[in-house]
Amino acid sequence: MRERTPTRLPIPAELRLALLTLTLAAPAGALTIDPGASGLDVATGCGDAACFFDVRYSLDASAPVSGSVDITGGTISFSIDLASATLSGTDGAVSGVSFSGLNYSSSFAISDLGGGQYGFTDQTASVSGTLTPIGAGSAVGLSLAGVNVSGTCNGSPGSALVCGLIFGPAGFSGDVNGNVRYFRHVVDINAVPEPGTALLVGAGLAWLARRRATR
Repeated sequence: MRERTPTRLPIPAELRLALLTLTLAAPAGALTIDPGASGLDVATGCGDAACFFDVRYSLDASAPVSGSVDITGGTISFSIDLASATLSGTDGAVSGVSFSGLNYSSSFAISDLGGGQYGFTDQTASVSGTLTPIGAGSAVGLSLAGVNVSGTCNGSPGSALVCGLIFGPAGFSGDVNGNVRYFRHVVDINAVPEPGTALLVGAGLAWLARRRATR
């Protein structure tokens, strides 16, 4: 009886291209923030720089965020996008403020606390977007480069991360109807690998299964 020679299937061109794209893509640790499980969960606006004694506004409802986060080589990098959020309160003729097109971003050293825990305190981030008073005043553009940020992350870089970040109030201020107001934003994120990466892995596994089936 002659021994059957296994049939060799060529790697499809589209799979080869996908593998090449993944190789040349962003760093392996980059994770995509899941907007369905991430958001601006707490936000206040105040008349004092500590945003403690003179609270004027509070967040109406949690607002989803998107973007990416990466922990590599002892450094965390993130770019977080907030489409819109509204804070209501009493501040003279102003009954609230809204943030739109907001982006929080930075890159700095992070401490590895062990056991999949990471922490950072009193770092700086950039915050940009639009701040619009409700009831009185005009919208103003925000382009802040020294916003204080502290927080923690738990998980495995490159696989999954759950982070809590507190932005401001130091460095996080804007003009509201002629008055300087200070803000504190608490952003919670759940991040996982890029969807495209998971699809690519699935395609590769499907191809391998097909190849084995022909042997």
